[in-house]
Amino acid sequence: MIDTIDFGAGIGGAAVTLGALLRWEGQFGYALSESRANLDALRDGFVFDPPAGARGRVLELLNADTAYREDPAWLLDLLAIAAEHSRHQLALGVRFFTVLSLPQGSVLEGVRFESRAVPFPFRSSSRTGDPFDR
Repeated sequence: MIDTIDFGAGIGGAAVTLGALLRWEGQFGYALSESRANLDALRDGFVFDPPAGARGRVLELLNADTAYREDPAWLLDLLAIAAEHSRHQLALGVRFFTVLSLPQGSVLEGVRFESRAVPFPFRSSSRTGDPFDR
């Protein structure tokens, strides 16, 4: 199954389409819109389960350059949320991919949208200092 979101008219129109795909109003009681496209809520509501019998799902993003020019942070956070969802689905044995259809020479080529780091070192409360010595 392929779902398409077109950013050609900007983030506002795409947010409405995304809200319909995510069944946003049923989840949260209000319509997803540009002014109500909070990324923390979007992460919570980002559920793209494949239909029964399907082995996966693809989210195709068209004209993402337009969204990037309008609000780079929002688009890059959306990509990070989609990548996170993909990892979770793959861990469950389900395929979920996001595809960016970009023109040659796109402003998005080479743009980093996610990085990972160890948040803090693990410190053992074990008296021996070895967290696996129990």
